[in-house]
Amino acid sequence: MTVLDTSFLIDLIRKDPAAISRIMEYEEHDEELYTTVVNSLELIKGIYCSSQVEQNKRQVDAILSALTVLSIDQEVQEVFGKISSDCLLKGEPVGDLDELIAAICIAHNQAILTRDAHFRRISGLSVLFY
Repeated sequence: MTVLDTSFLIDLIRKDPAAISRIMEYEEHDEELYTTVVNSLELIKGIYCSSQVEQNKRQVDAILSALTVLSIDQEVQEVFGKISSDCLLKGEPVGDLDELIAAICIAHNQAILTRDAHFRRISGLSVLFY
C-alpha cells in the first residue's frame, strides 16, 4: 500500500515519464493508491497559486477522485508528536507538513512514494523513490 506524495502527484500532472511509468505499474497490479489530506491541501494551494486555475483544478480534482485520501485522527496526532520531537531532538527537522504526512503514512502502515529524500530521516517510514 502506497501514499503518493505531492512531489509525485505534481510530476504526474506535468506528465513526467518516470511518474507516468510508476503509476502504470500500480494500475497494472490493480493496487489501491492513497494520498493524505495534507498532500491534497498542498495541491489545492498550488491550483490557486497558478496562472491556469481552472485547468489545474480539473487535473487535481481528477487525480484526487481516483485516490483514497487519508485523514488525521488521534493515532496520527500521537505519531506526529513522536516524529516531530524525534526530528527536532536529532537536529534534523523535516518540516511540520512533511512530518504530518509521514505520521499519516506510519499510522496507516503505508509507504510514501516521493522524490523528496528528506523523508528518509524519519524513523519508521518506508520511503519509495521513482
